[in-house]
Amino acid sequence: MTPPAPPIAAGGSDLRTGFYCYALAACTMVERDVRFLLQRLCVELGFCLPPDTNDRLVANVPTTIDEFTKVVFTEEGLDPMAADKHLYRQVKEVVAQAFRESAGRLSDDA
Repeated sequence: MTPPAPPIAAGGSDLRTGFYCYALAACTMVERDVRFLLQRLCVELGFCLPPDTNDRLVANVPTTIDEFTKVVFTEEGLDPMAADKHLYRQVKEVVAQAFRESAGRLSDDA
């Protein structure tokens, strides 16, 4: 029996969130998960992106937690580097949770 491959980090500083991908596909969210995440960011944190932006994100899902978080700030017209640190962490945690949950569903389907 072959041992499992070592986990691949979801990207950059995402290691601090404890999120790992066991396959490249696990780093990509399916459409319903992306749409749910975008809705959650709007309702809970006020990051309400226009429908065409949401559609673009669904079609081209950022594959890391850091990248997704930065795109959300940028599309909201904010500079991720100059953003309020507490707010940035809140958005990043919601994104990280969505990535973890989506990866769990993907691995359950495998």
